Amino acid sequence: MRGSILSAPGLLILALGSPPGLCASPAASLPGGEPDDPYDRGRSLIEAGNIEQALVLWASLRDSLSSTGSEDPRIGRAFIEAVADAGMETYEEMATQMFYWGFSANTAGTEPYRTEVLEEGRRTFMLVDSLLAEYWAERGREDPAALALEIKRFWLELDPTPTTLVNERLLEHWTRITDARVLFARNRNSPFRTDDRGTFYVKFGGPDRIARGKLSVSRWEQNLIGVPQEVIERYDKMPQYEIWRYANLHAPEFTYFVFGNFEGSGPFEHVEGIHKLIPAGARTFTVDYRGANAPLGSRVRGRRAHHYLEFAYYNDVAGMGGPFGLRADELQRQWLAQSTPREGTMQATSFRFMDEDRVALRAPRPAVLSDYDDSRKSALSAQAARILDGDEPRILVLAVSSPLWIPQVESGETGDSIVLNAYVARHTLIARDRGFEELVRAGMLPLNDESSTSSLLLRHVPAVGHLTVTAEHRIEEDEEQEEVEQEDVPEVEDEIGVLPGHAHFRPGPPLEASADGSEVSDLIVGIVPQPDIDLGDLPVPLHPATRLWRNDLLRVYFEIYHPRSAAEGELRNFDVRVRLVPMGVVPVPAEERARGTAAVEVSLESQAPTAAHFFDLDLRNEQSGALQIVLQVTDRLTGASRVRTAPLYLLEN
Repeated sequence: MRGSILSAPGLLILALGSPPGLCASPAASLPGGEPDDPYDRGRSLIEAGNIEQALVLWASLRDSLSSTGSEDPRIGRAFIEAVADAGMETYEEMATQMFYWGFSANTAGTEPYRTEVLEEGRRTFMLVDSLLAEYWAERGREDPAALALEIKRFWLELDPTPTTLVNERLLEHWTRITDARVLFARNRNSPFRTDDRGTFYVKFGGPDRIARGKLSVSRWEQNLIGVPQEVIERYDKMPQYEIWRYANLHAPEFTYFVFGNFEGSGPFEHVEGIHKLIPAGARTFTVDYRGANAPLGSRVRGRRAHHYLEFAYYNDVAGMGGPFGLRADELQRQWLAQSTPREGTMQATSFRFMDEDRVALRAPRPAVLSDYDDSRKSALSAQAARILDGDEPRILVLAVSSPLWIPQVESGETGDSIVLNAYVARHTLIARDRGFEELVRAGMLPLNDESSTSSLLLRHVPAVGHLTVTAEHRIEEDEEQEEVEQEDVPEVEDEIGVLPGHAHFRPGPPLEASADGSEVSDLIVGIVPQPDIDLGDLPVPLHPATRLWRNDLLRVYFEIYHPRSAAEGELRNFDVRVRLVPMGVVPVPAEERARGTAAVEVSLESQAPTAAHFFDLDLRNEQSGALQIVLQVTDRLTGASRVRTAPLYLLEN
């Protein structure tokens, strides 16, 4: 497994373009003199309406602050916030880079920077799974420097165009925040300084439909079912409400979120359902009444005030449709039936509505929804494995990709047999240090002119802490297709999208060749190749893939490196165990991973100095979903073990 080696990483200096006005003097004359703190000076300029002067000031001070190790996360955040709020497109590249600069971790442990990092951590990890958010909330308090770098890594890996200087997803995030602060300001309790609606807006964008108003008992409803005046005066607080509907959070069903005054007159916040807008005391307060449908002079058993309000409030929101319309219809049937509804029946119905609301909130949905999630991207499968080349540590990077295919069109129609457009794939590797500053970027080497698979062997120096692989494609239109009238041919760029696929890795420390112990490479996984397929110059005997169908035969490849003291050709015995474990949100310790389902347990002989090994695994009986392949190699002579892992996603056939 040997090929060309990328030369030692050199520092790539990003020459940021200067937006208009950037050469202006950073000095500003402010009433009463300028504050000493550069952040406060910029904030004063913004409050005075001089936004561009503030941006120029902060950008001009970046290098001088960095030279003293004084990177300021407040400036990084305030810069992108100002650009997003003012819609200053010419500053978007600079805003992205200033944000990254601010969260360099050099100052994260001291005040006032520590507070800013913790607050940004809350704003960032509101966008992820709750378990991971809790993990980083706790970790950040103990180690704010680690949290600052995790914030930076989070946004680097969400960047839909990693090879450009602007992070469109980060700008979208801050545009949503600045909009939410204007639109949803009944209180400032969320991490974004908005009410709860602002949190949902930042996470999911705007809903496709909103119903809003006040809930109350109308005169018509009071007469129709005989709502006692005492109930209205005591418990009908006329709470304000909003219901948001999203069509694309849990397809094919709609997803609804209810906001309103908790218990009728409390804070305006996200609630489980309409029942949370009714005062709690209404569930225990019972009144007698003479029902509209009851025989003249008869007494009707008392009912809880809650049921009257529930009838009226669901009538108010019935126009939203979905469960609200269905519940309003059901309550009308109960109340207006020939026989007066029993208390037990109404209570059971009310509790069922509450349970349905709780279940709906637990329904699966994405942690966040972005306009870029719906954009068409290139499909990419990439892997990065630490290896040894003699005594030299390397990282082998593999990538295989394809665009979102469109068929060629014949005479304006798609024929019975679909001919797919040819394309050219381009894979790029970006290596960063442990502070996520870029070290080098390079084009990966395709196996041949027509291949969608590329590889690159990177010298693994200790500074390398993060890798990004991107895949971009150019579609080659057939000459015959070009003759078809333009209106009959879909726009290629629109169909395949302009966003590259991308994958990210955090390699461990470089492998070391020792004099007294064996070493093991990282795992490379893929599909067993068909006998008639030529793998060309691919350095491993498999088709690289981390997403497989259950019927695919999985191949797991690794290398064992013997001690320097071992003579060439010398054999050593190893025990090898390969296991499959579910992939969790929070990293699983090695000792826990070793308890997964055993797939292979064998003893093998490995030849010095380097021996390649692989296993083929049948996954048809495994659970679909995210898995982790865990390899444990134990040297029988020394008893030393190495554990290596690789992610895998198993698709349903």
